[in-house]
Amino acid sequence: MFLRSGLLLVLLAIITSLTAQETTATRTLNIYTGFSLGEEILSTSYDVGTGERTTQAERTFAADGFSLGLTLPAKGRTFHQFDVAQLIFNRRRTETFQVLNDPNVIEGLAERLRTDHRIHLRYSRNAALRAADEKVQIYLGIGSLVYFEAARFRPSIPTAFPEYRRDLGLRAQLIPRIRFPLNERMFVESFLPISVAQLELDRVRIENPLLPVEQQIEQSFLFDFFPPAFEFRVGIGVLL
Repeated sequence: MFLRSGLLLVLLAIITSLTAQETTATRTLNIYTGFSLGEEILSTSYDVGTGERTTQAERTFAADGFSLGLTLPAKGRTFHQFDVAQLIFNRRRTETFQVLNDPNVIEGLAERLRTDHRIHLRYSRNAALRAADEKVQIYLGIGSLVYFEAARFRPSIPTAFPEYRRDLGLRAQLIPRIRFPLNERMFVESFLPISVAQLELDRVRIENPLLPVEQQIEQSFLFDFFPPAFEFRVGIGVLL
């Protein structure tokens, strides 16, 4: 705990010292593609007799599509960056899940339609670690990621109930990045956000009409240091 706090204080001191220097940052517009490590549900079992639901999941490495970033100059050799890290609406796919103790389901298997929505927004304050005349620039940023994720599951059989999952969270991140110039106005940039801490509120509602609304809902609040949330981004930027 003391080591983590000491590391953050050192990084803050470095960025603070760089803000006292002459402003050299510029405005840029960036487009990225990348990958992230997330959780994928492998299987779901639903017991019709007891109403119990069991899921098995694993960490998966998947492409995230494209994202946008905007940088604005700050004091010294630092800059603000605002990212739309993920923006997904109505992504649909079909999943197979296992149904127990239901004689009407052949081989105990059924399908459900999953619809996903995701919004990830990130802000960071970044400082240059190399001299301004160096061709390749290295930066270190401190930032936060705010995210909202929702998924709705609609089973194909009447004995299983619709399910709605919602996650709202905040991650504190360290963001090393490297930038290679292509010409006077364009550059290639990659960065690796490292999540230091995470706050998350999880809410699951199983829409069972036989239960009152308050018993359909399960909520949990999570706090974790260095959560298993991995991202990698690479893209192209242009000076504005």
